Amino acid sequence: MNDLDSLTLEALRTRVRTLETELADAKAAARSGRNRPRLFMYMYGGLGNQLFQAAFAIVLREALDADLALIAASYKDDDLRSFMLVAFPALRFTLVPIDDAVGAMAIHERDCRHIPLSDLIPQLAVILEQSGRLFFSGFWQNESLFSGRQALIRSTLQPEVSEAVRAEVDRVRREESIGVHVRRHGYGHMGLVKASYYLEAIEQIRREKGDVPVKVFTDDPSFCHYMFRAIPNLIVEKKADIGNPMRDFCILSACRHHVIANSSFSWWAAWLNESETSIIYAPRPWIVTDSLTDPVPDRWRRIADAIQAP
Repeated sequence: MNDLDSLTLEALRTRVRTLETELADAKAAARSGRNRPRLFMYMYGGLGNQLFQAAFAIVLREALDADLALIAASYKDDDLRSFMLVAFPALRFTLVPIDDAVGAMAIHERDCRHIPLSDLIPQLAVILEQSGRLFFSGFWQNESLFSGRQALIRSTLQPEVSEAVRAEVDRVRREESIGVHVRRHGYGHMGLVKASYYLEAIEQIRREKGDVPVKVFTDDPSFCHYMFRAIPNLIVEKKADIGNPMRDFCILSACRHHVIANSSFSWWAAWLNESETSIIYAPRPWIVTDSLTDPVPDRWRRIADAIQAP
C-alpha cells in the first residue's frame, strides 16, 4: 500500500486545496513582477522642463509604489532639443514608445494644478488601483510637488559628466561667484528679461558679497558682451542652453549665487546647488503668457517689472 492509499478522503481533499492555494500564490507572484502598477510620464521641452517632469515622477513613483516609464516621442523631429535624462544615472526609469501607454488613464497638469500634493496623491492612488496604469502630461513646474522630498530630488538629479567637466565644476565651487543666465533665442513669446533686472541683481549681490566674479551663460554672447560692458570681473561663457548644454548647466549650478532668467534651465541650476548662504534672484513676473505659472520659491529674491512683453 502506498502513501496515497493510506490517506482518508478528507485528507486528500485538504492536500488538493493546499496545492491549489500554493499554485495560485505562485501565479500571483509571477504576475506581480510583470504587472506592477505603471506610471508613464510624457517628456517634452528642454533640460529644465525635463527635470521638473522627472522630479514629479520621482515623487509619484515613491508615493504610489509603481514602476516608472518615460516617453520621449516628442524629440523624434525636434532639431533644437534632445532627451537628456540619460545623463542622470540615479534616475531609474524605462524608456518606452508611446504605444505602450495606450489605454492608460490620462492625468493632465491643467486638471490638477490647484490640488495640493497631500490631496492629489490619495486620489491618484485610487485611480491607479482601479486602472493599473497612469499617463501624465504637463510641465509640472511647481516646487510644492516635491515638497519634503528635496534631499531625494537633489541626490537623484545629479548628472554624470566627464572628468574634465567635473574638474571645472569643482574649481567653481571652491570660489564664490555669481552665475547669470540670459536666454533670448526662441523665447520672445514668453517675454524677455530686461537688462535692468540683471544689472540691479548683480549690483545687489555685490553690495553684500563684495566684488565676486560673475559668470554669464547665454545663447546670445554678443548681446551680453554689450549689456555687461561696464561691469568689471565678468566673463561671458560660450553659448549655453543650445544642443547639448550639460557642461554649461553643471558649471552654472556650481556658482554660489544666481541671477536666473525666466527659464527652467537656470531655475534648476540654482535650485540644485542652493545653500543657506546662496543669494538667488528671479524676475517677476515669470512669463507673460500664463500668470498662473510661477515656480519661484518665496525664499528667493524677486525684482518686479523685469519682463519685456512681446
